[in-house]
Amino acid sequence: MIRRSLLHFGFVLPLTAFCVHQWLQYGLRLEIEFLDSYLDPFCASAMACYLINIERWWYFGEQKLSWIDMLVLVVFLSLVSEMLFPFLSNRFTADWIDVSAISLGAIWFMITNSRE
Repeated sequence: MIRRSLLHFGFVLPLTAFCVHQWLQYGLRLEIEFLDSYLDPFCASAMACYLINIERWWYFGEQKLSWIDMLVLVVFLSLVSEMLFPFLSNRFTADWIDVSAISLGAIWFMITNSRE
């Protein structure tokens, strides 16, 4: 289960996109405004869903995340990234469109993980 999930294209593609984007943004100093703003929340939520799914399988033997699990994860990531981080540091900006990107990452997980 763990190996299959971590090698699943639904996890590998966001992980690769995240790493390539970080390399472009910070390594090459290439700025692509849309990706700089919204790719990280999308990738973070997509990868978090796979990792939480592995955690649930490992501790509880559950094969799939429920809708309520997904909703709680999206709300948690949204609150932390859009309320807590901007409160703690002025380097973060609350942008509620990020909540859409986080939600799309969860939808990505639901679509790519539905075949299993």
